[in-house]
Amino acid sequence: MQGDDKLKDITQEVFIRFIRYLPIYHEEGKILHFLYRIASNLCNDEYRKQNRYRESQKFEEYELVANIDVHEDVLQRCTQEELMYCISKLPLKQQVVIYLHSF
Repeated sequence: MQGDDKLKDITQEVFIRFIRYLPIYHEEGKILHFLYRIASNLCNDEYRKQNRYRESQKFEEYELVANIDVHEDVLQRCTQEELMYCISKLPLKQQVVIYLHSF
């Protein structure tokens, strides 16, 4: 979970739910366990919300990638690979000059 504000909100919600569900609490176990269970459930809910948000962001990134012209990308990569191959065939001194000029 991120941020102090989010943690404070969850803590507040834990106690609100604790007070709300206290009348239906079965006195089979310790009341502290009941409180821990509420806190655990709320933390799990928040974790799921964050994962859903991350998944939706990934989906948006995939949409952006889908708009790229794949044909142009492949041609550019092939051209770069061919250029690197040709440079590697040059004598070492000429390779160094090209690399220094490029970078």
